[in-house]
Amino acid sequence: MIRTRPTRKILEVDFSSYGDKFDPLSLLFDLGPFLIGAARAIRRKEAVSYRGFLVGAVAISTNELAGELGAYIGFNYTPYGGMPKRCAEVHSRGRAISDGRNRLDVCIAAGTTNVDDIEGVNYERTPTLRPCDNPCLPLMEDATVIVSVGANDDIYEAHTGEQLREIRQQRDSNALLGQYSRKRKQAEGAYTPQPVPVCDPGFVDWPARKTLYEELTTHLGYGSDCGTRNDRAEAAVFALRASGAELTELRAA
Repeated sequence: MIRTRPTRKILEVDFSSYGDKFDPLSLLFDLGPFLIGAARAIRRKEAVSYRGFLVGAVAISTNELAGELGAYIGFNYTPYGGMPKRCAEVHSRGRAISDGRNRLDVCIAAGTTNVDDIEGVNYERTPTLRPCDNPCLPLMEDATVIVSVGANDDIYEAHTGEQLREIRQQRDSNALLGQYSRKRKQAEGAYTPQPVPVCDPGFVDWPARKTLYEELTTHLGYGSDCGTRNDRAEAAVFALRASGAELTELRAA
């Protein structure tokens, strides 16, 4: 049973009757545009930053033993300089944990797409605002599917927690090796080549992405072991990143 509600917990699912065959990532594809809209709405209504750097987030978390899932909204709150920051991803994650849903399956964050602003907080020029190094990224599990979406632009990036950690480790290794000094950065205009996001106006391609995800996971079980969860998360990210040409080919098949 799925229920949506206009509260801090915007969605709850009782999947106790599914046994071990419930897949929360399938829910991501079914309700992706709704969840993105919720992240954008809470950012617009309640996020506070003395720098004007506003972020809204949704965490989809489960309590597998109880057979319960919830989606929780959060927002960043730093009204003045010198105050410890509270990130939107941390806020939504904290609400899930306080409600007994400890496993983080999906994190959606809506923020700026201004690469200069993003570089100022994450030390990387990326087309969307990914979770920060601290405290956000340590809260992401390896199998968490992270969708970083524009607050006003229908573009997004998708990673697993494990993939994003590897990207950050490579960035830090490059910095330690001196490949990206401040002078060189200023000369080149960037630390690394800028990634290309997925552009999906209105997010109309998500049903086709779900079909692709289902094809990629037909041979996988529904277990909660790390291997199965990681494989499903990687398949979800692959489907979310698929190009328009790949989806068109899938529709024609």
